[in-house]
Amino acid sequence: MDTAGQGTATTRDEAMSLFTDYAEGFDDFDCDAVAACFAFPATLWQGGRGNTFADEDELLENIEALLDIFEREEIVHTRFEILELTGGAESANAVVHWRQELSLIHISEPTRPER
Repeated sequence: MDTAGQGTATTRDEAMSLFTDYAEGFDDFDCDAVAACFAFPATLWQGGRGNTFADEDELLENIEALLDIFEREEIVHTRFEILELTGGAESANAVVHWRQELSLIHISEPTRPER
């Protein structure tokens, strides 16, 4: 999928490998593993808003806060699916369906009072 003669395009396998590493970083609550998936400056888009992080230290602060919330809420498993992948050798754009899930222990707790 070479675009405009940029060289070898990013393959779906390369993208899967990157997002697998990223998901495993979340599942392991490993800030450094999550941050290692980025080149800087990095812009993360969510809900139509982009947040740009100049360097790894700035991003790590954000990741640590997010993983603290995940741990408190018992969000322990990540699933993803790459819906669309475009780009070339220097950059790629991916549309990804991404979900974080609660632990099975948390899900299995009773939610209604017993009669």
